[in-house]
Amino acid sequence: MWKAGNPGMAQPALASDPLPLSSLRHAAHQPAGAYLGLAWLLSLLACIGLGVASIAYQWSGLPVHFGGMALYVTAYPPLTICALWVLWFGFWWGAIPAYLATFVLALYSGMPGPWAALFAFSDPLGLAVFTLVYRASPISYDLRSATSIVLFCVLAFVGAIIGSAGSFIWTYTNHIGVHEGFRIWQAWWLGAFLQTAGTVAPLVFLASGPVAAWRTRHFGNSPARRYSRHRIMAAALTMLAGVLLYLFLTFDLNRANLLQLAPGSDAATWRTAALTTADSASAAYWVMTAVLVSVVFLGYRLFGYWAASLQQAAHEAQHANQAKSDFLARMSHEIRTPLNAIVGMTHLQARTRLDARQRGYLENTRAATDSLLLIINDVLDFAKIEAGMLHIDAIRFDLDEVVHAVRTMVQHRADAKGLVFRCDVGTDVPRALLGDPLRLGQVLINLASNAVKFTPQGEVRIAIELIERAHHHATLHFSVSDTGIGMNAEQMQRLFEPFAQADESITRRYGGTGLGLAICKQLVAMMGSEISVESEPDEGSRFSFPVQLQIADPVLQSFPTDVAGLGGAGHDASASSLARLHGTRILVAEDNEVNCQIAEAYLADVGAQFFHAGNGEAAIDMLLAHTFDLVLMDVQMPVLDGIRAVERIRRNPQFAALPIIATTAHALSGDRERCLKAGMNDYLAKPLDPAQLYAIMLRWLPPRATGNVDVPPPKEAARSDDMPVLPTYPGIDLNIGLRRLSGKYERYIHILAGFRSNHAVTDDRVRQAFLDRDLAEVQRIAHSLKSVAAYMGAEAFAESAAALEHALAVGVTPNSAEPMLDAFCTLLSELMAALDTVLEAAPENLVQPG
Repeated sequence: MWKAGNPGMAQPALASDPLPLSSLRHAAHQPAGAYLGLAWLLSLLACIGLGVASIAYQWSGLPVHFGGMALYVTAYPPLTICALWVLWFGFWWGAIPAYLATFVLALYSGMPGPWAALFAFSDPLGLAVFTLVYRASPISYDLRSATSIVLFCVLAFVGAIIGSAGSFIWTYTNHIGVHEGFRIWQAWWLGAFLQTAGTVAPLVFLASGPVAAWRTRHFGNSPARRYSRHRIMAAALTMLAGVLLYLFLTFDLNRANLLQLAPGSDAATWRTAALTTADSASAAYWVMTAVLVSVVFLGYRLFGYWAASLQQAAHEAQHANQAKSDFLARMSHEIRTPLNAIVGMTHLQARTRLDARQRGYLENTRAATDSLLLIINDVLDFAKIEAGMLHIDAIRFDLDEVVHAVRTMVQHRADAKGLVFRCDVGTDVPRALLGDPLRLGQVLINLASNAVKFTPQGEVRIAIELIERAHHHATLHFSVSDTGIGMNAEQMQRLFEPFAQADESITRRYGGTGLGLAICKQLVAMMGSEISVESEPDEGSRFSFPVQLQIADPVLQSFPTDVAGLGGAGHDASASSLARLHGTRILVAEDNEVNCQIAEAYLADVGAQFFHAGNGEAAIDMLLAHTFDLVLMDVQMPVLDGIRAVERIRRNPQFAALPIIATTAHALSGDRERCLKAGMNDYLAKPLDPAQLYAIMLRWLPPRATGNVDVPPPKEAARSDDMPVLPTYPGIDLNIGLRRLSGKYERYIHILAGFRSNHAVTDDRVRQAFLDRDLAEVQRIAHSLKSVAAYMGAEAFAESAAALEHALAVGVTPNSAEPMLDAFCTLLSELMAALDTVLEAAPENLVQPG
């Protein structure tokens, strides 16, 4: 059945699709072809015989009285047979029998041969109009909707009007008067309409499905109907022509009827003329009603087609834009990988003994690769934004550290040009905030770097001021000003357009891609704000934007950001707050063993009790059997995922107040809202940050009275400067992983051993799943390993797993995903080889996974 949302879309082979007559010749050697040919020949003979019978037995002009009005109906059985052939097999299958039957009928009645040949075109002409409108209208082949039935009746009326035009040849060749001619014409079109609507429509409703199945089984799929604006307009014009033809003939007959009345005509003649005029006027009213219905439904059809065409065009444009963004993101990532290697090798080469000329060459190479890397990073960020792959986090950060990072990145550039570089932060500005420090710092670095680039002398200043502070939120105003070359109004208008700069001379003189400010604008918009610029030529520029940020929970004020959140536990406020977590019963629903080990370690550091469920179903069973204070629920798990598990848990009033925190490695836009809608209280993205984990647990756990109970203090994490410096292996940075495990070397080695043991055959599993085209399993494995790899410090493998998971999630073809799968498996093998080396040198008692 046609749907308004798919204009022009190919439909399945239906009974209404045309089947060429040549199919009989090609299928003559098959029984089905012989049966079809025999049925058609018998139908042709039946049409000729029934046509002659309609004359012999006077089935024409049968009187019918309706509402005081005298109507006449002609029964013509060949019309029903031919209409079914037209609808089920195609126009010529019904037009040929219709023409031959009408031609023989005319000759039988004594009509001259040339007139009979012309007269015989009347029924095929009506069928042609019927077919044209039928194929251009939203009519299901089996009339399964009210719209289809109404339109079928409307086009049956129009086809009957066109087909009955032959009655005027009949009246002319038989010298029939006006009154009799009007009765014959009315009887023909009304009979044809009633036959089509009352006989053909029910047969189409009942038998179209089986006929279509039989035809497709024996003759294959025929070309599907295609709906176009031209066909719709042709159908509308044809219907309008049929109605106008009817009205013209009606008025002309009435005029002829009245003109033949002579003065002195008797009362019977006047009465006959009056009744004829009244009947034709009543019929005209019915026709006008049909016109109104036709206009409404065809107008609806046209509007639906154009609306659907617009929707499809918008969808195609969006798909093309998404494909472009995905291509940019993928290509930028692929280019950046070897470029990083070039940068690293150049750096290592610079540490060797070189003469002055070689060192000069190397410095130029490094400067060029650094510039190229910045450009690639800009393109990658821009592509991620357009593809919807970049999101704004809400994590705890220290504003002073963000400012320090910006100063570190920009200060040397300002010093090289002899500029004064200042960072002024208001004394009333809160330092501990919740937001995205990476993206905020990226905006400030980009703006400050631009300011340095376009300032030949003077100063560049970053200012952060407090606009408003209310409850747990603060609105901060960020600005970056300079004393550089400035811009005019025309240049500022196109300043934030992608790949555009103030003018071409700027690009030639200063370089750059013109993406930096476009990225800044979109990042600030993702933070819920808007960036503005004030500038005058030769007077400098000032970029500014306000951002509302949440003030961090006081319990975290003293947590350092360079360790896992426990280094400052010696402070009274933090220690007393974290003491609330001691003894709490925490259920962790997680299917990955390494993630479980890490969660257990984090909870053990604050004295919380760890309980494990491998999937959502097991978590529900444990909740029904035991009491827990809080649940950490992984979103993606086998058997029963976290979303469905929480929906079932919340239906039980016993767990209405139970805090449930979502943990997932997705961290995409919309995931948080989906989790909260399912009934979860909060949301944590993997890899878990202990400080965020403890803050969220304290936020949702009810206060507990500790009284005089002897609560041991939270275990203190190793300071970053106390941790050993470990070697870096291809595929894993042990120092990153150790920092994420709070410097606990034994625990870290234990987790590495568990990963090697659990994933020794994962390479074979994922390749076999890919060969079996079980892409859902491949996606699940990539998702599972993504966060685990990030915990361990295997950054490249984590990125590869994330890229593979995302590609499969958006539905790329297996051929497109295969290179990403190869990269995934290569990096996994590299990681496993590195783990073999690391664990061989580790104490044996730590290597036993458990």
